[in-house]
Amino acid sequence: MNKASYKIAFSISILFLCLTACFQGTEGSSPTQYIDSLKTRSERLAMELQTDSLKETAGKYLKATLPYSRDYFKAYQFQLLAEFNAKNYDKVIAGLNRAKSMPRNTDYTDIICHYQYTRARSLQYSGRTNEAIDAFKKCLIYDSDNEEERETIRTITLNSLLQLMNTHLATGKADECVAYLDSLKNNPSPLIKEYCYRDVCSLLAYSLYYTDNTEQAEKQMEEALNTTLYEPTPERFFRDYSYAAAIYYGNSLKQEQAIEYCKKAIEAAEAYKYNIGIQWTTALLGKIYHKMGKIDDAVDLYTSSATVAQEKKDWKGVANAYNSLADLYIYWERYNQANEYATASLNNNLKQINKDATLCGEAYLMKGIVMSKMGVSDSAIYYWEKADSCFSKMPYTAGTINVDKQMGAFLVESGTSESLQEGIDRLQRVLKSTAWYDRAPSYLQLAKGLIKQNKTNAGEAMLDSMYSVLNSSQSPFYLEDAYRFALQHYLEKNDAANIKRYANAYLTENQRRFDAHVTKKVTDAMIEYQTEKKEQELLLKNAELSRKELTVQLYIAVSVCLLILLLSGYGWYIYKQRLHKIRHQLAEQRCEKLIEDIHSANQHSQKVESLLSELLTSKNSRLEITSVTPELYRKGGENKFRERFMQLHPTFLLRLKERVPGVTPSEEVLCMLIVLGQTTEQMTEILCIARSSVNMTRHRLRKKMNLSKEESLEDIIKELQK
Repeated sequence: MNKASYKIAFSISILFLCLTACFQGTEGSSPTQYIDSLKTRSERLAMELQTDSLKETAGKYLKATLPYSRDYFKAYQFQLLAEFNAKNYDKVIAGLNRAKSMPRNTDYTDIICHYQYTRARSLQYSGRTNEAIDAFKKCLIYDSDNEEERETIRTITLNSLLQLMNTHLATGKADECVAYLDSLKNNPSPLIKEYCYRDVCSLLAYSLYYTDNTEQAEKQMEEALNTTLYEPTPERFFRDYSYAAAIYYGNSLKQEQAIEYCKKAIEAAEAYKYNIGIQWTTALLGKIYHKMGKIDDAVDLYTSSATVAQEKKDWKGVANAYNSLADLYIYWERYNQANEYATASLNNNLKQINKDATLCGEAYLMKGIVMSKMGVSDSAIYYWEKADSCFSKMPYTAGTINVDKQMGAFLVESGTSESLQEGIDRLQRVLKSTAWYDRAPSYLQLAKGLIKQNKTNAGEAMLDSMYSVLNSSQSPFYLEDAYRFALQHYLEKNDAANIKRYANAYLTENQRRFDAHVTKKVTDAMIEYQTEKKEQELLLKNAELSRKELTVQLYIAVSVCLLILLLSGYGWYIYKQRLHKIRHQLAEQRCEKLIEDIHSANQHSQKVESLLSELLTSKNSRLEITSVTPELYRKGGENKFRERFMQLHPTFLLRLKERVPGVTPSEEVLCMLIVLGQTTEQMTEILCIARSSVNMTRHRLRKKMNLSKEESLEDIIKELQK
């Protein structure tokens, strides 16, 4: 195009701009004011993640601007954001490709930087992670002499660094992330060195933590926290403190530091009303309290968190607090209370108009865990599959990994031969993404599964990896059943080296197991404190005395066992027999000493439990019993359902047992639901089992009652009700 053509095009553009201002501008406003108003509205709609409204406003904004001016490219950017918010990522990438061929497309550095960031995010959400990582890296090369442009570039640079790390970690590329951030730290661009150096250090520390290099992660985190933060904001303080808390959480010797950083992170999150951050950090703080045996602090934290969230009408926060309380009650093996909180969390999430997929998935996950602990296998799998569907469109580490952990271990432990391989596959996916201190349980379950499949070498490799993880930190930690399983396996193989290795570890772990048992008793006493202070104080004193006595006995037992192990060189036969004797002797001594030494403590514990039972009974007796519904089974469980049903139909079950002497509990429940007029579809939803299971129960019941095809099971059952 020659110069004359450019002049004509420019004149037409000016005329077009004037006409647009005349026809679209508000009365009494200039074209500039009209454009500014469209720009402001577009910015607001973009912040609100709007789609159609943003697309419409951005279209008007684009028409009102001079082609290829700053406002033109800005309006085009808003159009792309509308498509991004609508999840039309392919359209966004195609639009960005068109922008490359536009005249003057490189004149405005901040806008082009924003285009690059939008491209990277679109690739990230499209699952094209390698391309996304490269695109985020390109966002870090921009800079400008214009201070206003540079401010925008700084913000995009910071966000790109964060998303670059998240994408690496979500795809199991922690080592690659560490290498890149370390090179960036050692050779930063002028903009990064001036404004984002602490951010690079902080992200590098968190990435190191994902590579099992805890010691180096702690050092790097200390360097980050001692570096001046450019334009300190609550958001950036929250990020650094939450990363520090997560890093120190993995070191059992630095739990106090983890608590300190958790509290600072919560304070920073509250300063800018970041509810998700508050929930995440509160949950981590509760885990630390739990880990340290400060159970009363954990309960107070979650209870207070639920109360505050209810006052703020933050239903997500309420659901998270209920989930955490359910987790604590699982630890105490009080599954009925855990089920109540898990159900409350699930109901709280499901009743929301705009359901959060992550929170719903976590609620289903917790409900499945409770069901597995209560032995309701079908329901556990049902809820875990629901959780899986909630997490399906999210990054693996955002939720699906937790389903794989729970369901994989469950299928390995109790699944059929057909489902065993599914459990192994799930656990193998976990190993690719989980943090180092979470890998040991997966290694243990994989070892069990592979040994069940007669893949002994692969199973033993998992045991070796488990042992390395358990002993990799400055203070070794223990995993229930791990060393016992390994020792039993190698005893059956007569593997002397590994027998000695795991026998020593098993003996050392016994001391922790004794202490943990006593600590659990003390914890139970702390809970009962809320109902009877004087009895609780007495129980704590007795438990402490028992703990000291048990510790003395433990040291004696461990010393004797170690002595026997040292004498194992006299011969393989004697060595094997003594190891066998040690294992049984430890079990016998533990049972005898526990019964003998904490008898008095148990008496007080029983009194407190009896008092709590009376309080609960008293509370339940105040409920007016007017009817029994299937909803009661779903919310209160089978025992509560049976109790209420017997109050309304006291003779029904007696008549049923006379009519069908061999009736099973599940068949009784089916008959009670028939009395209540429930259809097969309703029974399936209430019991959380497949329709085929309900039909099979009906078939077995008809067979026991010797009913012909013409006779109605419902009529016979309802006759027994009269």
